[in-house]
Amino acid sequence: MLITPTPPRLRLPWAVAFVFAACLLGALGWPVWAPAAPKFEPMSIERSSDGQTLVLRSVVDLPAADAGALVDYYVVALVNDAASPTPRIVWRQHDGRWLPWAPSAAVQPLAQWRASPGRQTMAWTEPAASAALLEQATVFVGYGRWSAETLNEMLVAARYSAVWSAGNRLAPSTSAAVGPAVQITQPPAARSADAFVAVGFASAPGAVAHECALNDGAYAPCVSPHVAMPRYGQAQLLRPGEQRLRIRALPERGDPGPATEVRWTTLSVFDASAAAALPLARSTVQPTSAEADGWLGIFRINCAFSHAAYDDPVVFPNQSGMAHLHSFYGHMGLTAQTDAQSLYTSGRASCQGDTLNRSAYWVPSLLAPAANGANGASGWQVVQPLAGDDTVAHELFYYSVAVADRASLQPIPPGLRMIAGTASTQPGQAQPSSVARWHCLSWNASDGANPRFVPDIPECTVPDQVRLDIFFPSCWDGVRLDSADHKSHMAYPSDDGNRRTARCPASHPVPVPRVSYHYSYPVLPGNTDRVTRSSKGWRLSSDNFSVGNGVRGGWSLHGDWFNGWHPELMQTLIDSCLKRGLDCHDGSLANGWRLGGVATGTQAVPAIVNGGLGAHAGH
Repeated sequence: MLITPTPPRLRLPWAVAFVFAACLLGALGWPVWAPAAPKFEPMSIERSSDGQTLVLRSVVDLPAADAGALVDYYVVALVNDAASPTPRIVWRQHDGRWLPWAPSAAVQPLAQWRASPGRQTMAWTEPAASAALLEQATVFVGYGRWSAETLNEMLVAARYSAVWSAGNRLAPSTSAAVGPAVQITQPPAARSADAFVAVGFASAPGAVAHECALNDGAYAPCVSPHVAMPRYGQAQLLRPGEQRLRIRALPERGDPGPATEVRWTTLSVFDASAAAALPLARSTVQPTSAEADGWLGIFRINCAFSHAAYDDPVVFPNQSGMAHLHSFYGHMGLTAQTDAQSLYTSGRASCQGDTLNRSAYWVPSLLAPAANGANGASGWQVVQPLAGDDTVAHELFYYSVAVADRASLQPIPPGLRMIAGTASTQPGQAQPSSVARWHCLSWNASDGANPRFVPDIPECTVPDQVRLDIFFPSCWDGVRLDSADHKSHMAYPSDDGNRRTARCPASHPVPVPRVSYHYSYPVLPGNTDRVTRSSKGWRLSSDNFSVGNGVRGGWSLHGDWFNGWHPELMQTLIDSCLKRGLDCHDGSLANGWRLGGVATGTQAVPAIVNGGLGAHAGH
């Protein structure tokens, strides 16, 4: 015998579920795959008459297209804990326990069944011991076909959705009350070439959450200050023109308050009134065809070394000091705490373009045996690449065409991150030379005439250079900005040995510019082997093996990239340079403009710990 209706604190209004679904599925840009389209729906909670069990119940309408499909069934609880500013997530698993969510954990469905179209009731019985947890929770049933990775990404988004921290909004709407008006406390500039804005706002007492809608988009949960920026692949979200942001308050019960509207104008970076204050310069140089040098189209910039640190915001986000030693280029403020928003909207960069290219580029630091106890007692010293500038290029970052159909190139979405190469590679396990490679570069030979590529650091002699090349994948799945391994959302094109037929696989159908790194390290008397006067004994900070006795370093060559390009600049380099098959070097945009010169960061290098592997080697 069940006691009904559900206690008001635990029953969810369908409107809230709609906001939740819209926030997670629509606003975040994840597609819906049929059959068994993945969805989240609210669950009511009912107590048995003897108080020994709880029943979680949800009524759903499955479309006819889902008939006969195998459906996964998840129960997810967002727990509103007064001690935490955002909800923590737990989910139900087969072993009968509610377990805390962690990004690295695989989420298992409770059950699977064959879907029948029409209205169905899904229910799950819970021990009464769960009551204390569920009294604070917003409980949803997730159904459809989810990969563990995609479901984890959904839970990440839910955890940071601030509207769910307002536990008292879970009561059903029983009042015709209207939310309070919103006051703007931090308006945006009336005219700006930035592709983002931050808008601060406040409400009168009675508001428990807020919703924002940009231009003609749907309302989604937001907090003050709200940062409007290109997200989830929508690179032209703030394209030049008039912008409109609507903000409204949500009361404990009742309807949303009246929308307060903010308007501003986004200028083109090439607008005369904007360009004067940006790192852009007029240029009369017209780039030549790239095909003369074997490229289908290329855009090249120089960067200066910014800083080194034992951080990696892609592999170890929010975990300072957990990585091996990295050398960072581009965004000068990059730390383990850097996310897409902070990368894209703040700080300066050490690459040509500065604030127009806040992208971050990093590689494991290159180390040579230290002479005379340099760099303390570590026995190692960092070898820095030859510094590039507007006229002499040594640290090069390319954006090139890797598919035969240049016209098919699409912009890389803001916030996308990826890794090329494999840090765990051991001696004898050569990576493809089309991904990561080394070679000697002589002063008497061009790079193109010196093509002896090897998977480890060659023994180059004074005064030559050790050169590395890292090529990133250039086919995107069109959905994710990252993946669990930081690789599987991207793929390399297939060319059948002929670049004229190169194309993206069906699993990753969106061709984007190919990112590649090209560094030249000087072989000097102060960093060479005393006997051979060569780079013998050099290693990468990520080489998790001993160098010497015939084993050379560098097998673990890899690189990380985090996109912070201004979307208009990304589109311009694609349209003006890459699609036209030009060789746009030194930041030339082939439209009468070029990116300004490089800048330097702190250039700080911490002490070398454990041969560069850091204090947490073996993590």
